[in-house]
Amino acid sequence: MMGLYTFGNTVYLLMDPKTEIIKLLLTDASGKTKTYKIGKVIFKEQFVSNPKIEFSDGKLLWDGGYGFIGDTEKETYIRITSEMGDTVYEGVIDLEATILVDTFNVEDGEYHYSIYREKWRFILS
Repeated sequence: MMGLYTFGNTVYLLMDPKTEIIKLLLTDASGKTKTYKIGKVIFKEQFVSNPKIEFSDGKLLWDGGYGFIGDTEKETYIRITSEMGDTVYEGVIDLEATILVDTFNVEDGEYHYSIYREKWRFILS
């Protein structure tokens, strides 16, 4: 599975426009070629499998699954909210780490999380 992740991430990083046309090129005996467009692949940043969050021994643990396909240099954030919608944690994720927060105390209950990335904003003056 790691080979597929590495391949996918490499292909993603090599692509400038995140769309690639798949072509079939046929050459006859005389050297004449004919090209057919047979498909299109659109690349999208995503986790290979759903990431998991766990609270254990006062720590906030992160399992990114088999990895992330996309721009790993751009900051990725996580927001954890209570059932009431209150934010209990928000911060940057290190996609390679397994521990997000060393000391994290939270009451028992059900929590929801969302992972997001902010686009670059340029302020011109």
